[in-house]
Amino acid sequence: LMSGSETVSVAALLEARAALEVPAARFAALRRSEPQLEQLRLNVEVGLIEDEASRFDKNTEFHALILQASGNRLLSIVASPIFQVLRSRFRRDDVSPDYWRSVDADHREIYQHLMAGDADAAESTMRSHLARLESTYESIDIASTRGASSGFKSGG
Repeated sequence: LMSGSETVSVAALLEARAALEVPAARFAALRRSEPQLEQLRLNVEVGLIEDEASRFDKNTEFHALILQASGNRLLSIVASPIFQVLRSRFRRDDVSPDYWRSVDADHREIYQHLMAGDADAAESTMRSHLARLESTYESIDIASTRGASSGFKSGG
């Protein structure tokens, strides 16, 4: 999946995530264990992190924990290369603090639905969460902004 990932549109990438993560949220609400809920609670309680790399890792971990809690190991396996593309292709240093606050709030809401065992709400909130990512992902997509640079360096 990494080879040629620059040619995959943001919409296609998010569609693939939604195909995996929306049903995973539903399954997780129905199948999650207490230890899995505890891992999710610890993740969301960390709150906002200043360091960009750590913030990405925390957010990726949240989604990975939901995939694990779904009870279907194959979902985690299939999602792994998608997360690798996200890590390599999107600049997060250009993202506003409001975006990160919104992501954090979404994660907290999804966690609450998982804790309550509300599969419909978990699924719906995950769908909305992923849909909200598209415009930000478009603006921080390294592949789409690569051509915007002239390629020349000033000075020597």
